[in-house]
Amino acid sequence: MRRTFTILIMMVAAASIMVSCKNSNGIIRYKSPSLYAEVTLDQDNGATLSRLATMPENRQWTLMEDGNPLFEIQLKDSRDGADSVIVLNSTKGWSDVSMKHSNGKDIYTFTGNRIASLEDGFSVEFIVTRPSSKSGSWYENDALTFKWGRIRIPDGTALEEATLLPFDLTELPKDARALMQYGSGIEVDPSAESMNAGYSYPAGFGAAMPWNAVWDGEGSGLYLASHNSEAIRENLFFSTSADGSLHLAHCVPGWEKETGNCGLSPTTTVLAGLHGDWFEAAVMYRDWVKAEASWYPRGKMGPEGRTDTPQWLKELCVWGGPYDKDAEKFQEAMGIPVGLHLMSWHQIPFDNDYPHYYPAKEDFEERLKQMQAHDIYVVPYMNARLWDTRDKGLEEFEFLGKALPGAIKDREGRQLMENYGTHEADGDIVRFAPMCPASDVWQQTTYDIVTRMLLPEEKGGYGADGMFMDQITACAPAPCFDPQHGHQLGDGPWWVNSYCDMLDNIRKDIPDNAILTSESNAESYARSLDALFVWQLSLNHQVPAFNAVYESIIQTYARSLDPRDDYDASRTKLAQAFIFGEQLGGIFGWPPDEAVMRDDVLDYLGRLARLRYSVKEYFYKGEMVKRPSLVGDNPKVFAEWYRPLSNATSIDMESVLCSAWSIPSEGRTAYLFANCSDNELELDVRFPAAGPGKIITRYDPDAPATKLDVLPAKLHFAPQEAFVIELTDE
Repeated sequence: MRRTFTILIMMVAAASIMVSCKNSNGIIRYKSPSLYAEVTLDQDNGATLSRLATMPENRQWTLMEDGNPLFEIQLKDSRDGADSVIVLNSTKGWSDVSMKHSNGKDIYTFTGNRIASLEDGFSVEFIVTRPSSKSGSWYENDALTFKWGRIRIPDGTALEEATLLPFDLTELPKDARALMQYGSGIEVDPSAESMNAGYSYPAGFGAAMPWNAVWDGEGSGLYLASHNSEAIRENLFFSTSADGSLHLAHCVPGWEKETGNCGLSPTTTVLAGLHGDWFEAAVMYRDWVKAEASWYPRGKMGPEGRTDTPQWLKELCVWGGPYDKDAEKFQEAMGIPVGLHLMSWHQIPFDNDYPHYYPAKEDFEERLKQMQAHDIYVVPYMNARLWDTRDKGLEEFEFLGKALPGAIKDREGRQLMENYGTHEADGDIVRFAPMCPASDVWQQTTYDIVTRMLLPEEKGGYGADGMFMDQITACAPAPCFDPQHGHQLGDGPWWVNSYCDMLDNIRKDIPDNAILTSESNAESYARSLDALFVWQLSLNHQVPAFNAVYESIIQTYARSLDPRDDYDASRTKLAQAFIFGEQLGGIFGWPPDEAVMRDDVLDYLGRLARLRYSVKEYFYKGEMVKRPSLVGDNPKVFAEWYRPLSNATSIDMESVLCSAWSIPSEGRTAYLFANCSDNELELDVRFPAAGPGKIITRYDPDAPATKLDVLPAKLHFAPQEAFVIELTDE
């Protein structure tokens, strides 16, 4: 009997009903056909998660036996006049610990803590909910959920942050893998890779989604998530140790409330069993998003995908940019409509004098019309978050009088400051103030900039096809303490809601065929944006976990093709983007004088883009399904990937990549394959949807679709070849 994971887990099973009881030695047991968990209470000291095991198919997997804190909290203590930090967990020092059972919930209460000299007026409560067979959703039927209850703290202290279930998984098998949330998702081998990452949610340069997964070679493991329906800021921690153990934690900030009573983000920590790998975990999260998440575009999804996204964007397969030089040449090389991510259309320098983008360059209007007449959809750039503190050359213009009241403020009322490496004419660094999205001045300023660009000429606009609104999705929400903005002080759902209100207000006044996009992928703005510019996806061992959840809900597009990338790097980036379901293309260099379009890259990009165009419906009205299994010699390819302002990342991936997409309502499934190596390969392929009664069609770049008599069990891959095999119900 093999020892593997040390996790609190409940395997997803239709009959999984947990029961709870307390016996004389202070042990509370949670049990199901696939889970055994023990919480040990010491009423005069603390409580631990003392034993955790799963038992799939009569094979017990012990997760941990040494005990694990149930929670950890951090307080700021100002009682003696000097601020200090107190860190406590559930395991020791408590004056009293109790659990009471009520209406399917176990309510744990920890009162007074001797270690921190917080014995009066201090209590911590959390609630465990057992699954119920009466509900139809897996996360109510088959998961164990934890949620913070009431927290009381004495005067002179403040609750900074807290973590439910900070896990140290110490019994992982050698073949264990884990999904780290960064970018599109990264698959990690805990026994071989050293990681120590902390990152914020929701943020494209951070955690796009707040869930993790751990699994083994036999396809069983753990789903651990924050079901955070209002997308309130939290911090995720993911680290590995030399002994192969894994630390996972989801930490939420304290909320300001009345003296003596404080709160924590009302997120639900969910633990469930996993049958599969990261993909099955993504499907579990996708089910919850569609049912519960505030950002899911309910009422806007139809049989043809998003009903509020223009058809031209849904069908678009390739992008160029960041400048209009050679735009027509690029479109001709692609042979299909293209998007143009257009920067520096304004007279002010890039990353300077924001937000005074107007007037545009003198030839902008004429150039815009020329490109639009050439099957080019033009989406200009603006920053939707920053105001330059010297916003008219070397002078302060409108910042102090107009912008400063709407800037983000810290607890002491000070504005925040950021810089991005650009300089004023006198050599001084350009200093930006991040603006609060709830402030009237930023709401109105952004509305004016975007509508002027997108409204038609007869209404005083330029008639562009969309607006790229930088940093909305890239940057995590920032706690703001300015009471004049009308939002809850500090953290809360107001940040995402304010940006979505801004975007929705803009959308109602722009043409129906105009789009709104932002930088990198954060899920929380999906209902209000049409697309996400994922230029930053240049990391090793990426998996398409984000697109497994959000394909057809919101489009992802255009990785960075850096001038330092050689052909191998560009080719592997593009092949992976194709398999992930992204709209292809990218930013061809940065800064402007380094923007290049290499002929070999253009040729490869064009072939992939035209192939994607052959099956484009899958990516706006379908969804990702389980990919085929590839069996045989599939050697690694290696490359050095660059992105602007960053050093190279060493990449290794399989030569042949594949994914699968389905439109269930039409009985169609498409299997995408790309050999990104220079080798000729042959592999056995096991198609999940194989069976009789299928029409089999093969799509190749720049060739007519061909019908196949049988589904091949073995596929031949020429060097750098990509193709699609489609199965359709007869």
